[in-house]
Amino acid sequence: MNEVDDYIAKFPDLTKLKLEQIRTIIKTEAPQLHESLKWGNPAYSNHTIMFILAGYKNHVGFHVTKTVIESLKNSLIAYQTTPGSVKFPLNKPLPTDLLKDIIRARIQEYEKQGVLWK
Repeated sequence: MNEVDDYIAKFPDLTKLKLEQIRTIIKTEAPQLHESLKWGNPAYSNHTIMFILAGYKNHVGFHVTKTVIESLKNSLIAYQTTPGSVKFPLNKPLPTDLLKDIIRARIQEYEKQGVLWK
């Protein structure tokens, strides 16, 4: 097991399931990203942090950038957001298509900065 596996393993089953689902979507949509722990949470990066996951009692947090959240605000209306994150409740199905949209928007944002992938 690696440090992200260890992080996920400490949560109750439903939280583990949601974290693993998001992790799989990230790895499928953005296989070029490196997975590690940053600030004690799973992070996906390439020169810069692209996404951070966090497990909580009643939700899973998915942290991106303020501009991505703003650009998808109409799609995120059913979810609690902050300027840089979305809360996905544990008691609802994970919106996989929406997650893919968030990931793609963040990658497009990153690529527009002209930064090369490692």
